[in-house]
Amino acid sequence: MIETTISKPIRKILADLTGERVSANGQRISGVLSTDFGNGLNGKSDVEGESALGIRSIRSGNPLTATSPLHSLRKKHMTGKLIKTPYDEITYKIIGCAMAAHRKRGPVYREDTYQRDLEVHFSENALAYVAQKNIEVYDSKNGDVLVGYYIADFIVEEKVVVEIKASSGLDNSHIAQVITYLAVTGCPVGLLLNFGARSLQKRRIFPPKNVAEHTVNRQWLFVPDWLKAEQRGK
Repeated sequence: MIETTISKPIRKILADLTGERVSANGQRISGVLSTDFGNGLNGKSDVEGESALGIRSIRSGNPLTATSPLHSLRKKHMTGKLIKTPYDEITYKIIGCAMAAHRKRGPVYREDTYQRDLEVHFSENALAYVAQKNIEVYDSKNGDVLVGYYIADFIVEEKVVVEIKASSGLDNSHIAQVITYLAVTGCPVGLLLNFGARSLQKRRIFPPKNVAEHTVNRQWLFVPDWLKAEQRGK
């Protein structure tokens, strides 16, 4: 069980949106908060139905092998089309923090403004995080050579990759970015949050089946000058 603490303002927002009372430790006092719908283990690339909080689950291939512990745990806790994971309490808190930031600011600011707001809300809600983390990316096809870095907006509780946007909408490239970060970090779940729309857009994303296919994507690769010079010298 993951211990959680949710501040009173965040609990009020979540209660207003879901019609459920929420305790300080993140437990729903009444009702069950759905995080996503769909059969969840069908091995397809799909966008599943929205939940009470509007979260969608996006997959690239089958995110879990039949023998993985998370696969067994999900299968055990599935009720109808509802999928539960061990990380739902963390993602629930993160989304509550994002809703509070969006409610305060609206959709007109740049990403860095929402990033600073989230840092404040994460701290207030006892969420451990690393912001703008440099993730080393190696090209295994060429002898595990360092080719650059991905920069994740947040890694929360060492479990959840959080990528934020401030655009008019989300597209497949945003989803692919989070999938790529999941493949490299080994985190079991990602959240894609868009503050640029009238209502906060939220997508929950799981890792790909074939991790190696998603580890190097130069679209999001940051290559510092010293590494560029080193690569030119080879």
